Amino acid sequence: MNAREDVLLTPVEKLEKMLSAAALGRERDWADRLAVNLTRFINALQRHVSETEATTGMFSKVDQTRPSLARQVSALRRDHDSFLVSARELREELRRALRSPGSIPDLGSIRSRLEELTTALKRHREEESGLVIESVTTDLGAGD
Repeated sequence: MNAREDVLLTPVEKLEKMLSAAALGRERDWADRLAVNLTRFINALQRHVSETEATTGMFSKVDQTRPSLARQVSALRRDHDSFLVSARELREELRRALRSPGSIPDLGSIRSRLEELTTALKRHREEESGLVIESVTTDLGAGD
């Protein structure tokens, strides 16, 4: 990432902290807090997507005349959509469970899917940064 504020850092860290927290006996409270944190994460992810994909965003710095880089940008854009869908589905699952009196959400499944999401997002962010670095490095090296 560049020097600008990383809008995803704090929301992802909060989700990871929740994943490591014990919820036994406090499942509904944990699920309530997770739903709130997922909403914050979704908002941050939407901001990240807007900033990254804007005409002056990170992807605009990538030389998309090179087919391999253009394909990578397309894949990263698809990731954005996938992350948003996954996070919204998790949040909705939690909300449905919380609306059902006496029901306890399947925390094992939710934790597992959330771990997969945060792991995939970390990999994705590394790929975004690497793509920009590759594009800039290649451009700078081309004139030598």
